Amino acid sequence: MKIATAQATDGCAVTAVDTAVTTLLTRLVGWPSYIFVTAAALDAETVSARLAALLPGVAIHGTTSCGRLPVQEEQLAAKGGGLTLLGVRDPCGCYGVGLAAWSESEAGSARAAGRAATLAALADAGRSGEAPGLVWLSGTPGREEDVLAGVQDLLGPKAPISAGSAADNDLAETSGLFTASGVSCSAVLITAMFPTAEVGLVFEPGYRSTG
Repeated sequence: MKIATAQATDGCAVTAVDTAVTTLLTRLVGWPSYIFVTAAALDAETVSARLAALLPGVAIHGTTSCGRLPVQEEQLAAKGGGLTLLGVRDPCGCYGVGLAAWSESEAGSARAAGRAATLAALADAGRSGEAPGLVWLSGTPGREEDVLAGVQDLLGPKAPISAGSAADNDLAETSGLFTASGVSCSAVLITAMFPTAEVGLVFEPGYRSTG
């Protein structure tokens, strides 16, 4: 199992994806099993389509970000556009993604979306009915607690979950989530991970003094 990151700052989504993917494949020394993507100020539809074209068969979990992107060494400013890829090469592991939309006007919709996305991710990993080693959850802002409850309806309250919210550069409610199959703006995106390596969880605050 090998994990690597790659990034590109470019206002052109296609160029940014091409640059980051080329770097990632070099660093992984092989084909990824799974990629987590954060994109800032880039068209999510274009990013999704380009990743799908370059990396067929790879489980892709994508989220928009706000201004800065996480990278291996530090945070990368990307106000003009950019993206970061975190890739996992784990040929004997299983990784699946599930994207489900929810509606502001429907009571219980976000919780139901959490359940639906979890089921879809397990099926995509080929491990329906099993408990994943780790759940990676991303949601568009506003219904995070309801979505989490939906995931726990299926996996139980002790399921290992790493979660965060999508964002956008100008807080204009244009945040989104995407896979290789498309984009949704009011949704939850789940990755079900069954890695060959042992999973450990650490909680660390994101704060770092700038002076």
